[in-house]
Amino acid sequence: MAGKLSGMKWLGVALILMSIACGKQQAKIEKQEAVPVSVVTVKMMVFDISEERTGEIVPEIRAIVVPTVTGVITKIRADIGDSVAKGQVLAEVDHRAVDQQLASLKGAVGSVDAKLTLLKADESRFQRLFEQDAVSRHRLEAMQAELKATRETKKQLEGQYNALKARLADYFVKSPINGEIFRRTLDEGSVAGGGHPLFVVDNLNRVKVVSSVGEKLLPLTKKGARAVVSVPPLNRTLESTVSLISSSVDPVTRSGRVEK
Repeated sequence: MAGKLSGMKWLGVALILMSIACGKQQAKIEKQEAVPVSVVTVKMMVFDISEERTGEIVPEIRAIVVPTVTGVITKIRADIGDSVAKGQVLAEVDHRAVDQQLASLKGAVGSVDAKLTLLKADESRFQRLFEQDAVSRHRLEAMQAELKATRETKKQLEGQYNALKARLADYFVKSPINGEIFRRTLDEGSVAGGGHPLFVVDNLNRVKVVSSVGEKLLPLTKKGARAVVSVPPLNRTLESTVSLISSSVDPVTRSGRVEK
């Protein structure tokens, strides 16, 4: 009986080993099955690298209006949002002192003119008397010298008057371009001058977007690169190109300025 059990035990072990062996053989066969593959030709490709940034829409033409004279602003003729034309007066600076000087010079020119009229008449009379030997050459020449000096005086006064009149134009602050007033910095009664801007005038016929690019992407950004501009308030998306790239990086934001 013991012999039979032992034989059956070995038979069971043999069956188990055979089963395991068959399993391993089947696994090997499955691993040798063909795997489908495809062949792709290697070629150069351009990858788009993009970065999303916020920007500011600004006009291409913006004029900073700075008075060239110092004085109290006596009148503001245009304000924020007004459309203005090139050469239009936007404000006036107190020019009463210049007006007084102009009036004084004008009076002086008038007095010299009157004197010239008399001297011309005297010169003609002295010329006739000299020809008749009624006056000496010395008196005639003295009269002619006075006439010449008076003419020179009139020329100088007229030059001063014209220069001051040209300077008077500076007291009328004018717009250098056609556009719309974007900013006004001073009110009537304020003192203009010292290089302080009085108005900012924008020409809105053409605008641009000013933004920035991170320092890692900046060297890869080129003029003419494609840019997509989204304007949420207008619900519009526009395509543009980069027109200006800064050559330096802001030390705080670590980004460079670009314009589209």
